[in-house]
Amino acid sequence: GGARCVPSPTPPMVLSGSADAFAKQIWTRRTASGVVLLTGFLAGPRDSAVAEVLSCDEAAERLVAQFSQLLGLKSSPAYLDALKKVSWGATDPWAAGAYSSPTVGACGAWRALQDTGSEVLLYAGEAVSERGSTVDSALDSGRRAAAELCASLKAARA
Repeated sequence: GGARCVPSPTPPMVLSGSADAFAKQIWTRRTASGVVLLTGFLAGPRDSAVAEVLSCDEAAERLVAQFSQLLGLKSSPAYLDALKKVSWGATDPWAAGAYSSPTVGACGAWRALQDTGSEVLLYAGEAVSERGSTVDSALDSGRRAAAELCASLKAARA
C-alpha cells in the first residue's frame, strides 16, 4: 500500500537544514520504469567520519528514513532493490574529493563548456549540465555526450 509510494513527480533535490541530518542534500531521480534513485550528499569532516563507520545497509537505512521524513511519508518505502556506498574523498585518485560549484556570474557557463563546436571533442560531467553539481548531472551529461557521438558517427557513415 502506501508504504511503497513516493510522490510523483519526485522533487529533484531535498535539502535538510538540520545540523544532525544524515545527508544535507538528497538528490532524486525517477527512472522511466518508475524506480526512484536516491543519492545522499555527505561532505566535510563530520559527514565523512559518519559515513566511514556505517555499513552500506546502515547508510541506506538512514538515507531512506531521512528522505521519507523530509517528504512527510507515513513510512519508508518498502522495497530497496540495490544500494551502493561510494566515497570519492581525498583517497579517490580521480576525484580527490572535488566537485564543481558555479560562482556568482557563472550562470549558463555550462552551455559554453558543453558546446565545444567539435564532433571529436565532447565534454561530460557535472560542470556541463544545467542542474550542475550532482551525480545525476554527470550521468545526464555523459548520456548526452554519448548520444552526440553516436549521431556524429552515424552521420559520417551516411
